[in-house]
Amino acid sequence: MISPQIMVVEDEGVVAQDIKFTLKSLGYSIPAIASSGEEAIAKINEFSPDLVLMDIRLKGKMDGIKATKKISEDFDIPVVYLTAYADEKTIARAKKTMPYGFVIKPFEKNDLKSVIEVALYRHKRERDLQVREKLSNRIFDRSPIGMAIIDMNFRIRKVNGALLKILETSKEELVRASFFGLMEAADSKILKKDINDLVSRDDETIIFESSLGANRVKTAVASVTFTLIRDDEGEPWYYLAMIEDITERKNYEEKLEKDKNRAEECTEHSLAFLSNMSHEIKTPLSTIIGYSNLMLNSDAKGESRDYLERRR
Repeated sequence: MISPQIMVVEDEGVVAQDIKFTLKSLGYSIPAIASSGEEAIAKINEFSPDLVLMDIRLKGKMDGIKATKKISEDFDIPVVYLTAYADEKTIARAKKTMPYGFVIKPFEKNDLKSVIEVALYRHKRERDLQVREKLSNRIFDRSPIGMAIIDMNFRIRKVNGALLKILETSKEELVRASFFGLMEAADSKILKKDINDLVSRDDETIIFESSLGANRVKTAVASVTFTLIRDDEGEPWYYLAMIEDITERKNYEEKLEKDKNRAEECTEHSLAFLSNMSHEIKTPLSTIIGYSNLMLNSDAKGESRDYLERRR
């Protein structure tokens, strides 16, 4: 296992060597020692340590607090202050640089190790969270489905590009606007109660369709998946709305329905026409057929009488 690299910034040489010896006995590597703020910045560029132990009082124009401020601006490296000065004014000034800890001289070896280990762990956790947050933001921003994060007062807090494209509007117009303000008034009234009920339901997602428009000039028919997001304690935190533009699909379904109705009307008219035609054709045909049968019967009877007379 690779030992964490700790850089020491201390302007008194004997003290710096003592700190270096202590750190080595605790299992750390010391890539460099700096005696001033300016030298510390230069050696951080050269060695990229995992952590910096920074004395607050340093000789020169750049003391430990100024050096830490520069490190926090230019590098992703945690700093722990190591100082004999613990007056309130100095500590208050140092706290503004967001250090990862304080160690007061003289210190116990185990106390130093505890502060360093906590600082390294905290920095790793923060870095992991930053990576995950970047990934989440990238997925959110690049999703082909419109997405919005909405607070518990139904104010829009964050939107992605796909939603801006669906509504043909800008981020400035949507952020902090009411989500229900995007809906038709009738839909808004019905859905507000259903969404409020998510807080007390086991199923924390509802799906609905509604017309949405940022300025009511252009509206889109949308399928909305609305989900309640809770915090680590299980308390309601935010809503996530995933919005899909289904305007074209709805227009196509409406056209199919109209075509279907038109076809049914045509079929009814055709059947009615055929029914009328069959009735009109059927009456004269039956008359003709009946008359023909009568004539045939009459002729047959006449032939029979002629035959009998010849036999006699």
